[in-house]
Amino acid sequence: MFDYNQLIEGLQSGVCRVIYTKVDGSTRHAKATLASQFLPEDTLESGGSLLTEGDGDQEVVTYWDLDVDGWRRFRVSAVTSFNVESLV
Repeated sequence: MFDYNQLIEGLQSGVCRVIYTKVDGSTRHAKATLASQFLPEDTLESGGSLLTEGDGDQEVVTYWDLDVDGWRRFRVSAVTSFNVESLV
């Protein structure tokens, strides 16, 4: 099992490879980050928090997907693999 804080720290430190099971049961391989140099300009200007969604209990992580240039999210409990590929 992965820890929410470790996932956030990894995503903020660079580019990560995340594998998780989606709600529909399929597996997603994502090139993910929360490092500011990769985030869209409008996100940085808003200054909003994008790290948790919904109930705020640290079960869901929102990340920037570099492969699709869009925001995605996953449940911490659904992560099967997490590796920091490159630090910034």
